Amino acid sequence: MRKPIVFALIAVLGAVSTWLGVAATAGATPPSISHFQFSGQGIDPGASAACGFPITDTFTDTGTSQVLLDPQGNPTRIQVITSSTGTVSANGITLLAHGQDNLFFDIADQTVLEVGLPGMTYLPGLGVVIQDAGRLVWSFDAFFNGGSPLVEAGPHPQLAGNIGALCAALTP
Repeated sequence: MRKPIVFALIAVLGAVSTWLGVAATAGATPPSISHFQFSGQGIDPGASAACGFPITDTFTDTGTSQVLLDPQGNPTRIQVITSSTGTVSANGITLLAHGQDNLFFDIADQTVLEVGLPGMTYLPGLGVVIQDAGRLVWSFDAFFNGGSPLVEAGPHPQLAGNIGALCAALTP
């Protein structure tokens, strides 16, 4: 369920462009916090291909983004905190999903630190089906273009394509 991150990044990039304009005209400015909410539904192409049947994701993401500036008003770091809720469904079976993802974009290093619980899918009353959690460090290029992380700590089965448990849970 990494798709919601794309929507959060759209909000962040909008905030950065706005604050670059403000910084250029007003000198150094204090950090800015913006709030966002996105909802959507769609077929998950990767999980659907891996499982052999269409899997539908629905999600609602809410969060905040903060642009941190140096004394000259240039962005140095962007922080995005996202809370996600949703469902994963196929074959008449619906699983619940949620996550708490924390992204820290370091402009100078061109890296992204991702920590938290990007995604957990579970069957109510029966437990966790699949969970991504821990710490990832990405280059900007890998993060924005679907590459591999530079550092990986914690279980990340969805990132590794190890979704057999998800396929089994959605098979009647």
